[in-house]
Amino acid sequence: GQGMLQHLPNLHNNLRDAMKIDRRKKAAQQQNEKDSPAPMLLSSVHNGGVRSVLWVPESDIIISAGDEGIIHIVDIKTATLKASLAGHSGRIWGLAYSKGLRCFASCSKDSSVMIWSEEGKLLHKLQEHKDEVNSVAFSPDGKFLASASDDCTAIVWKLNGTEPPSMVSKLEGHKGWIRSVAWNKDSSILATGSGDHSIRLWKLQNWKTPAKVLLGHQSGVRSLAFSPSQNVLISGSFDAHIMVWSEDNDWATPRQTLSGHKAGIWCISFSPSGLQFASAGFDNVIRLWEFHEGHARTKGSPLQGHTRAVSAIDFSPDGLMIASGSDDETVRLWKMRSKSIAAASKSDSG
Repeated sequence: GQGMLQHLPNLHNNLRDAMKIDRRKKAAQQQNEKDSPAPMLLSSVHNGGVRSVLWVPESDIIISAGDEGIIHIVDIKTATLKASLAGHSGRIWGLAYSKGLRCFASCSKDSSVMIWSEEGKLLHKLQEHKDEVNSVAFSPDGKFLASASDDCTAIVWKLNGTEPPSMVSKLEGHKGWIRSVAWNKDSSILATGSGDHSIRLWKLQNWKTPAKVLLGHQSGVRSLAFSPSQNVLISGSFDAHIMVWSEDNDWATPRQTLSGHKAGIWCISFSPSGLQFASAGFDNVIRLWEFHEGHARTKGSPLQGHTRAVSAIDFSPDGLMIASGSDDETVRLWKMRSKSIAAASKSDSG
């Protein structure tokens, strides 16, 4: 049909690129996935950089999405692809899951946010943003969804059961893109991270003006994560630094600045206990950090294996594994060790 004709001129280039990418993917997979079918499958379903990975609580399901604009739902226990969802017309930047509502959201370069049932049925399509939507986050209490966009705004949506979500507020004031949104543990604070180098904290009572503006990073703030156990916020920036902010000093100045990454930071994920977190980005490695007497410190050596930027990480619900997604078009699973961490399928000697 029509579609086929449009693709023909590109066929040669596509094949050449596919062969190149295939070689790169094979190289990236070789050392850590010899005996593990799940990461092989997770990687094989992606034809493009992986931008988001999501571990569904109380399950063996990983949802991942990226540059080809398709969402893949994989059961890693049985290594089966449950669904591939095509709805977005551009790269998917973010995914978020709501435990209470048993649904997930996706956001895309196509300026839309979509909400899906756990099985992959499209429930709602939200089209308010004027530019790429980079990040989505459900409030832990299940009442709200936040979305962040290159249009320099974040939108707070009220979730109305089976009815379409309604826009509560458009958060304005950032002077640059917003690429990360995060809720604190009791859903009372929403944080936004922007290309204007700032983080803004917004409170439920007043969406019109930020409760706080957090300054410290020297470049755009690409990633934010609140601890699930305490009022601590971790931010990661293109300046290659991670900052730890706390309610203890009223978010006034960073409590700590963590260095170690050799390039910008793309993603941060907390373990379910809140005792540790992982960070990753443009230096192709994942770093682990643990809290010791209220202070974050590095844990073990960096996880190496991805051959390009790491753009997605998520802890498993039991905190024993990490899933990561990368520009190298692979998804990897890493096993936590009590003393250190190693790739899930590496032998102890490797």
